[in-house]
Amino acid sequence: MLAAIAGFSVSHFHRIFTAQIGENIADYVRRVRLERAGRKLRMGAVDIKEVALAAGYETHAAFGKAFKQQFGLSPSKFRQLDCWTATQLLRKG
Repeated sequence: MLAAIAGFSVSHFHRIFTAQIGENIADYVRRVRLERAGRKLRMGAVDIKEVALAAGYETHAAFGKAFKQQFGLSPSKFRQLDCWTATQLLRKG
């Protein structure tokens, strides 16, 4: 859909996007969703399952696995971090 909006073929759009952003579209979308979820957790979101669903994950387990791959710790451990440390992890994301 993005390629069509931009007026490029899918393969050309992927090449341009990866060259400009430094990661492919799927990785970019995943990272942005997880960073948004991390900000919600940092701001005090209580229910991790709701955060997972809002980030586009169907299960808490899938979200937890993706979150840990991205940030190096589980969502519940991340939520326990002080604000400064959590913010630093989100910026490195």
